[in-house]
Order: sequence, then structure tokens, then C-alpha cells
Amino acid sequence: MLAVLAEGNPVPCRKIGVQDAFVESGGIEELFTHYRLQPTDIAEAARVVVQKKAKRG
Repeated sequence: MLAVLAEGNPVPCRKIGVQDAFVESGGIEELFTHYRLQPTDIAEAARVVVQKKAKRG
């Protein structure tokens, strides 16, 4: 999906989520923390992308 969206309108982006690996089992909160999918983690990933864009001009 990301590749299709970026074709016509290239924008800085970063994929987040569970990489191609065996997924641990556990509670939702534990897993979100382990895989850095908490709202604060997602916000930090967005900040990094915005900072990179600002440096490129």
C-alpha cells in the first residue's frame, strides 16, 4: 500500500510494525510495548520522519 501511495506523491515515510518474524504471545499491552507499537512509539516514528523531511528542505 505504501509503495502505491508514494508513486504519485512521494513523501517521507517510515514503515512500523512487526517485522517478518515469529510473533511472541502475550497480552495486547505487552506485545504493543515489545514491538514498539504504543502511541508514544508511533508518535516518535512520525517525529523522526518529519525531522528528516525538514533537513532535506
